[in-house]
Amino acid sequence: MKKITLISPDFYAYGAMVIGGTLHDEGYKVEIRKAFDWSLETDVLGLSLGATTHLLDLKAELFKIKHGINPPLIIAGGSLSLVPELIFEYLPEIDFVVIGEGEETTPELLDAVRAGVKDPEGIEGIAFVHDGEVVVTGSRKPFEIEKRSMPFIPPDLKHHDMRGVSTAIETHRGCGGRCSFCLAHRLFGSDIRSRPLEEIVKEVKLLKKHGIESIGLGLETVTQYGWDKGLNEIAFTELLKTVSGILGPKNVKCADVRVDMVSEHALEAIRDYTAGYISFGIESGSNRILNEMNKGINVDRIIEAVEMARDCGIRMVIGAFITGYPGETEDDHEATKELIGELMLEEVFVNIASPIPGTALAARVMELDDDENPVLKMDDTRIGKRHNLTVAERRMLELYLTAIAASPLPSALTDKKYKKVLSGLKDPSREAVLVTRIVKEHRAQSFFQ
Repeated sequence: MKKITLISPDFYAYGAMVIGGTLHDEGYKVEIRKAFDWSLETDVLGLSLGATTHLLDLKAELFKIKHGINPPLIIAGGSLSLVPELIFEYLPEIDFVVIGEGEETTPELLDAVRAGVKDPEGIEGIAFVHDGEVVVTGSRKPFEIEKRSMPFIPPDLKHHDMRGVSTAIETHRGCGGRCSFCLAHRLFGSDIRSRPLEEIVKEVKLLKKHGIESIGLGLETVTQYGWDKGLNEIAFTELLKTVSGILGPKNVKCADVRVDMVSEHALEAIRDYTAGYISFGIESGSNRILNEMNKGINVDRIIEAVEMARDCGIRMVIGAFITGYPGETEDDHEATKELIGELMLEEVFVNIASPIPGTALAARVMELDDDENPVLKMDDTRIGKRHNLTVAERRMLELYLTAIAASPLPSALTDKKYKKVLSGLKDPSREAVLVTRIVKEHRAQSFFQ
């Protein structure tokens, strides 16, 4: 049992590449693919489940694989591993779920299976089904990130495009935020574990050797790198300066940043040693909704951060927003429109609140009736009725139109652009609706808390 094939649906998840690298170092023959293949011959099939929709997308394919190729062992990991009951409900062909960080758990599990261990309960950090019941073993301590392997790099990664970069790389684990819609603090904890700079440099050089020209730094707020009871400006600046010395500033981009985790010095480093843009997770212009999201910020802090970024010479300030959050009223929505108009951001991304299983948002959505949920409720305004939109879709449309009107970059709202914005509502809406339905069908609170 020495060949393992990892399936990372649609795109190469960084976590799958790290586990691939770990297993490669353990002597396994590793392959990473973005889709199933009937020519597949493998001893172990590993699934990277990073999106709730994978539960439905992979259901038919996995059934065929199990009853066709029938690999001896099927395991799964990724962010959905925090709700293993849900995984086994939708994908019963899976033998084991590796919960959370898998660098230690995965090799130990595979070694135990190879050795014929009959009782896997002694392996921490896994879940499996026994006599019709889901068994979850004890949790592991956070992984010592300085011991992490280099990622296993698929040969076509250089052709991968993820928001303008081939891949984002891990600079640290953990997140000091506790946003209700996010799993980062549950997956990796609130304490920040930063990778040694020399390990990051080694990885960047390895990626460059494989033809990777541009990368994103950080899987969570990158300014948390080197965090020591607060922003470590020296460590953060050294990180950016060193990596840009290898790839060139225009090929280095920063992951989304919290508005309460920046400083003038950090922003100047982003200006000097990266492509020069920053994306803030703003989410809402309503302090009430920001509190509901447990963001730990307010509108004044958002405005201060955006103004600071501009004063420091950041070339493009991007804002990410969420609409359709449970309890969001028209007054909250109008406050967000007003904030977008005031900020005059160069680019705006809007998403519809999607209740990822395992989050506080999912637990909240479970309690809502459909006619109370903006994601499901049909809109009764004139524009909503005209385009057959849900409340969340109509609000998303209005936020985008406000952003276009307020943008400092010349951009006339043509009929073609309006239709493009309108058509762009459907994919995030479909996903949010689908995830909401999955959550509503599984009301066992233990799945989502």
